[in-house]
Amino acid sequence: MQFSYQLEPFDDKWSNWSTISIKEYTNLREGEYTMNVKVRNSYGIQSEPSTLSFTVSPPWYRHFLAFMLYFLLLIILIYIVSNRIKVKIRKNKYYETIEQRKLYLERDAKTRQEQYELAKEIEKLKNDKLQIKILAKDKELVNNSLQVVKKNKILNGIIHKLKEIDIEALDESTKFQVSKLNKSIVKEVNTDKSWKDLEKHIKNVHFEFLKRLKEKYPTISPRELDLSTYLLMNMSTKEIAEIMNISTGGVELARYRLRKKLGLNKKENLIGFLMSI
Repeated sequence: MQFSYQLEPFDDKWSNWSTISIKEYTNLREGEYTMNVKVRNSYGIQSEPSTLSFTVSPPWYRHFLAFMLYFLLLIILIYIVSNRIKVKIRKNKYYETIEQRKLYLERDAKTRQEQYELAKEIEKLKNDKLQIKILAKDKELVNNSLQVVKKNKILNGIIHKLKEIDIEALDESTKFQVSKLNKSIVKEVNTDKSWKDLEKHIKNVHFEFLKRLKEKYPTISPRELDLSTYLLMNMSTKEIAEIMNISTGGVELARYRLRKKLGLNKKENLIGFLMSI
């Protein structure tokens, strides 16, 4: 007996005749199959094909339920990944917001500091400008007062010259004119208020300086306070001598005594020290 077979739809054609009555198929894909078999005897007589239909089920990992599970797992995975991405985005946005807030606060603080520094600089410039105006006014008043001192010296000299004139030798008209001139000069000398205005201005402008100097050195005299103010105003020795009505040597001696009272050595600058008070 010989056999021939065909597995639909796996085989395209019938197999060759063989006396082997067993056929094995491996790794068949899942699906519907039909096994066709026919036989013939030694006389060549063939039988009608016999058929056997069967179904090959898929492995568990290719089962419909497995695909449903895969789909469900995919959805869960997408959900988890999506949530993680959203959480990460929120965290990044949160940290970015914090960083931006930090940068904003830093910029705001820097801007405020710059505005504060600018305001201080403007205030300093205003103070410097005001100080320059004050010093210029001081210098102007000092110059005016020096002119007054010189004028008074000249007028006092004229008064002394008039006193040397023998009035009795003059006629009544001339005597009257000389007496009138003498009174006018004396009145001009006595009524000139420029020096008093200068003293008042200096005390008003440098009130805080004089107050601090007096508090720090209680034993300092009014004369030394005046000298300190004149030095602070950067007046020359000659100008100080004329205003204080002493010689230049007297000014140097007064400076020496002032340095000693302030406890300064020879290397320390007196004017610089006064400006630092």
